[in-house]
Amino acid sequence: MKKQKSLINVYVHSITLFSLLFVLGVGYLEVVQPLNHLKTKSAEIRKDYLASSKQTLRSEVEAVVSYIEHKNSLAQERLKSEVKSRTLEAHAIASYIYEANKDTASLETIKKRVHDALFAATWDDGQGYYFVEDMAGVERVNRNNPELEGSSIIDFKDGTGNFLVKNILATARSKTGEGFVSYHWNRPENPGEQTPKTSYVKYFKPLDWVIGNGKYLVDEEREIKEEILARIRKIEGQAGNYIFVGTWKGLSLAGPNQGGNMLQTPGASGASIVRELIRVSRSGAGFVSYGMPKGHRQSGSQKLSYAVGLPEWQWYVGTGLYVDDMEKAIAQMQKKTRNNIKAFFIHLFFVLGLICSLIWLFAHFLAIKLKNNIDMFTGFFEKAATQGLSIDPDTVYFSEFRSLARSANTMMEQRRIAWNALEKSEEASRASEEKYRTLFELESDAIFLIDNEKGHILETNGAAARLYGYGKDELSRMRNTDLSAEPDKTRQATLDQVKQVPIQHHRKKDGTVFPVEIMASHIVWNGREAQVAAVRDISFRMESEKHRARLEEQLHQAQRMEALGTLAGGIAHDFNNLLMGIQGCAAMVLRKMGDAHPYGEKLKAIQDHVQDGAGLTKQLLGFAREGNYEVKPVDLKELIAHSIHLFGSARKEISIIETYGDDLWAVEADTGQMKQVLLNLFVNAGQAMEGGGQLRLGIENLILEEKPAAALGLKPGPHVLVTVSDSGSGMDEATRQRIFEPFFTTKTMGRGTGLGLASVYGIIRSHQGMITVQSEEGRGTTFFIHLPASESKAVKEIQAPPELLKGTGTVLFVDDEAMVLEVGEEMLEILGYSALTATNGRAALDFFESTTPGIDLVILDLVMPGMNSKEVFQRLKILDPKVKVLLSSGYSIKGQANEIMNQGCNGFLQKPFTLEALAAKIREILDDGDGDMVRT
Repeated sequence: MKKQKSLINVYVHSITLFSLLFVLGVGYLEVVQPLNHLKTKSAEIRKDYLASSKQTLRSEVEAVVSYIEHKNSLAQERLKSEVKSRTLEAHAIASYIYEANKDTASLETIKKRVHDALFAATWDDGQGYYFVEDMAGVERVNRNNPELEGSSIIDFKDGTGNFLVKNILATARSKTGEGFVSYHWNRPENPGEQTPKTSYVKYFKPLDWVIGNGKYLVDEEREIKEEILARIRKIEGQAGNYIFVGTWKGLSLAGPNQGGNMLQTPGASGASIVRELIRVSRSGAGFVSYGMPKGHRQSGSQKLSYAVGLPEWQWYVGTGLYVDDMEKAIAQMQKKTRNNIKAFFIHLFFVLGLICSLIWLFAHFLAIKLKNNIDMFTGFFEKAATQGLSIDPDTVYFSEFRSLARSANTMMEQRRIAWNALEKSEEASRASEEKYRTLFELESDAIFLIDNEKGHILETNGAAARLYGYGKDELSRMRNTDLSAEPDKTRQATLDQVKQVPIQHHRKKDGTVFPVEIMASHIVWNGREAQVAAVRDISFRMESEKHRARLEEQLHQAQRMEALGTLAGGIAHDFNNLLMGIQGCAAMVLRKMGDAHPYGEKLKAIQDHVQDGAGLTKQLLGFAREGNYEVKPVDLKELIAHSIHLFGSARKEISIIETYGDDLWAVEADTGQMKQVLLNLFVNAGQAMEGGGQLRLGIENLILEEKPAAALGLKPGPHVLVTVSDSGSGMDEATRQRIFEPFFTTKTMGRGTGLGLASVYGIIRSHQGMITVQSEEGRGTTFFIHLPASESKAVKEIQAPPELLKGTGTVLFVDDEAMVLEVGEEMLEILGYSALTATNGRAALDFFESTTPGIDLVILDLVMPGMNSKEVFQRLKILDPKVKVLLSSGYSIKGQANEIMNQGCNGFLQKPFTLEALAAKIREILDDGDGDMVRT
């Protein structure tokens, strides 16, 4: 058994030991005091230096952050301005449609026209669109989710749980009837990530609708971020330090290793410096101290940095400086203090020895008094276990024991209080259970407590009852497999204690089967294994994913159509070159043989077939948007009047009504292509009115504002609107959506190629215009053509004289196709000209430079190998600024051809061309000059 020690003996010995330690301690303190002073002084130096450094760092960083916040606020203002202006423009479009149709159309028709106009409008690569709800919360226009149209979404919530539609309707009911609505929404490219979005809505009273559009703040911030980073990279602090910027994922945006990820870059201690900077910035702001890593030019030096977080961008912004300089001054102070301590220590030791002896004598006296007080407490604690005793503190000698006596009395009182507190704790436990029961009921997901062994439902919340349509008492008598449309899978998942089931199908009380997502936690409840399962209805999410897949398929279809258009343009060009050879050969043979020759009719038939082929290539080029051949100011009224006269003479059973505005503007257009557009529209209208009907034509001037123009994909400004409307059979929505697709036709086999309306669309788009259509089954069809107005007056079309125009002079014919070159040379000789030929640009320049006397006209092919036609034209202009050049091509006068024409080319001739067309075009160019050549 361990030997027991006397407290009194321990006390005396302790005091003795304490006395010795006291002497040593005082001496130690007297020696250490200068050191402490030095330490304090060093700390003050460090503190002042660090305080000054921190203030400098904080000021520099906060200045940058203030600049970022200012720029961000400007981005938000621009976003609000944009969404407001787009909504006001949509409101104006709806007002225009309503006013234009209120006296002639039903309210439902007007609603559909407004719907079609707003549904078709997109911007920002399809990210921008309009939405419309009526004041009852029913979706009317939704481009992203058209399946919601006609459905009530009054209880729809955004990503943060706010009632989005109710907030929109409340804004529409306000005194102004319009305003901003902010919420969180999923970006299409980042599903599941809630991103702040701002919308502007406005009440449209005639239809009792609310019109609006929205935009993500992050889209407005991209340009701002680049501007901010460009400026930060140029900033230099007061001490020559730099500003660094990075993302919370470790990517360096400005500062060291810009563009790289620095999460794994260690400091001198091995810990990641960037991780520490991210940590303090996530909490708002803070300082980070670290040693520079090995390999750095100041390796091992201590550095202090200050970083501030930008949570909305998940950035940290900061700067830093080195703090090693202050340690040099501190080292000198320490050396001087140690020398003073050595002299002082010996003198102090003898003085403190005497004090130690006096303390020991006093301790012995106190030991006797201490023993008496301890005996009294021993008697008290022996009886306190069974009796409610107390000690009178006034009978105790030492004040410390008086405190102990009071503590003993307090202990007895606290024991009584503890019993009372235990009873109150049980009441609080019952209240806590009630609180968690309330939270359980408020959870929006359906929550189930399920017995793992048999699948019995032990507990449910109100959300579960609402989701499945059962009462809570009914659910308590069921198993989890009773709710599943796949009971075997549910049973196995329960036995396997699966924690997450991404997709499973459940069944409601009314028999409806719907997809759910399940998250489960497995616990022990009342001594048995159980699981808490959270069930979420994911019907809407799966529908959204299906819709996204449909949109991707539409994009792929558009890309295929673009490729097909490019192919069609190339085929048309090559085919025109072939037709050129056939046309020329037939024309020259016919000219030599004469019309009376037995083969004359056959040759004329060949020429007719060539023209038919040329018409087909025009359709191909129209589909490829390569169809405006020779653009000039055109009077559409005169063109339409002539075309409709020809159509009306063939379809007298159709009544034609023409409506023209006053002082109509001209448009920049190719006459032949415009005739093709009108003929296609008239023929389609006629086929829709087999038994007769009414065809309405209209032309009016129109000023398109910026937003309506953007909705049509046009530039704002003056336009001419052409309307072609028939009273025929109309078409359904599916047909209307596809009528401009190539090779799509509703006609029977042999009655159409399916290129008609596709070429119409391509021609109008190549003229910088837009064609749209409205149609309903049994109610006719209306086409709307918007074309930009010309600043010039219309040019009257002059018919070429019937005779063949000849002349004299030297003409250089340049083409890489041997057949075209041969035919062209013979045509020129028939017309009286001296012909030179070249198969490429280099040969053409050599001929032009060496021929004496000079060449009067150059006929230049647009597409050639080696040196292109643009470069050849520019070289010809250098050799002779007055050179006359006629451009010829199987393509249209577009792109490179148009560039050459704008640089001073004298004319354009579309392949295949006739002998008469070539003669007329040459005379037109040469007669417009200085008269050097003689006309015959």
